[in-house]
Amino acid sequence: MKVYLTGERAAQAREHTIYVCPAGHLENTEMPSEWVTEKNEPITMPVVFKYGAAEVPSNLGAYLIKYGLAAKTRLIIPDGVKVA
Repeated sequence: MKVYLTGERAAQAREHTIYVCPAGHLENTEMPSEWVTEKNEPITMPVVFKYGAAEVPSNLGAYLIKYGLAAKTRLIIPDGVKVA
C-alpha cells in the first residue's frame, strides 16, 4: 500500500523517516506478528518516505492513515468533502 506524507516541506524532502510502534498503544487487539517480538513485546519500526511517498504493508498503512501520520492521497481534501 502506498501512503503519503502531509505537509509540503516533508513531502518535498528527498527522504524523510518516521518511527512508529503500532503495537505499543493498541490493547485488546490481535497484533500482526511483524509488529511484536517473539516475547510479544512491541517493535519500533522505521517508515521511510521518498519525496513524500512510502510503500508499506496494508496493515501498517491503515494504522498510519487512521492515526493521521500519513494520507491515502497527495490531494488536499477540503473539510466536509467525502472521499470514496
